Amino acid sequence: MQDIEGLLVTHKRAELSDLEELCKPSAGELRDTLLKNGADEAYVLQTCNRAEFYVSGAGRDVLDDLADDTEVREGTEKYVGHTDSVRHLMRLAAGLESMVVGEDEIIGQMRDAYHDAAEDGALDGALETAVLKALHLGERARTETAINEGNASMGSAAVEAARKRLGSLDGIKVIVVGAGEMGELVAHSLADREAGYDDILVANRTYDTASRLADEIGGEPVRFGEISSHLKETDVIVTATGAPHLIFDGTDLRGHELVVLDLANPRDVGKDAGEAGGVELIDIDDISEIAGSSVEERRRAAEEVEAMIDDEMGVLEDKLKERKAKEMLSTIYERAEEIRQEETREALRKLDSGGRTLDDREREIVDDLTSSLVRQLLSTPTEALKNAAQSEDYETLRSASEIFRVEEEEGNAET
Repeated sequence: MQDIEGLLVTHKRAELSDLEELCKPSAGELRDTLLKNGADEAYVLQTCNRAEFYVSGAGRDVLDDLADDTEVREGTEKYVGHTDSVRHLMRLAAGLESMVVGEDEIIGQMRDAYHDAAEDGALDGALETAVLKALHLGERARTETAINEGNASMGSAAVEAARKRLGSLDGIKVIVVGAGEMGELVAHSLADREAGYDDILVANRTYDTASRLADEIGGEPVRFGEISSHLKETDVIVTATGAPHLIFDGTDLRGHELVVLDLANPRDVGKDAGEAGGVELIDIDDISEIAGSSVEERRRAAEEVEAMIDDEMGVLEDKLKERKAKEMLSTIYERAEEIRQEETREALRKLDSGGRTLDDREREIVDDLTSSLVRQLLSTPTEALKNAAQSEDYETLRSASEIFRVEEEEGNAET
């Protein structure tokens, strides 16, 4: 088993433009790059607020190369080793690393990233175990604590941002542009709050998708090309498409009284739109100011979640140590079995060459004898290796790998 390494570029150090650049290559392309460069496993998470890359079975060099290839701006990145990577994944799934503490979108995004990586065969070891443990912890945190009370999502925080700018949502007309995950969250947040809006329109490149979401929330679908004809009566535009280019600029919106919430990454709305008279542009960076109600309650819940993480870290580390021992023992037993079969065949050949052919029962006795010898000879080393893994006795593990010729790089033997 190899240790986990991580490269994090998040809203804490990077600007939105940095994250936009890192989301241009697909997660699948980036996973392939990491695997081709020597990683045994790869997990890539891309959201509006972060681009994170995890590997196992490879040192930091693989992540350094990826940072160079994707032109990560110096000072925006953070490298984390095995223990910090595992803890960060748990904190992330629980919502403790989010701009809005306790937000719910992140666990869904992590789950989707996990399924994509697993389907591609990029996860099958320690890293997979760590991601699954993080997802389990995230679900526990939301079930057992108040970590996601109040405006604990980018969607609900966006709605709150609009309410604060307008004073009230009563009687307003909203257009949600983009019926993907984020657009759906905002639309449902409006509907769930019974915000008092007069009308909500849903626009999407695929009209059927817009119709589906509009039906779910009691809104009205509009075709993408018809958005401009509705701007005159619109109060709020929420845009959250996955387009690689701008959807609106200052020219498109000039002359309208609008609150524009751009939740897309890369941006849907040009910065010049914020300079157009009557237009107030709010982007993802601004949402961090909207913590809403229950801040204190979520802060107390965060302390409970941290205690959960401490407990789960211990459980996970024991599981990973057990995996380390099992993988090494599996390799040792495979090698021993190869030698046993080879030597057994040679012994049987010599016995047969004496002029008498052994019958099936005699051959079975010889095979059982060699199998029994191997099991008995390895029983003591097996127990010693299990104990060494649990007690983090890396000297014993390293010696065993040399004695039994188990290929494990020395640099990957320590946590």
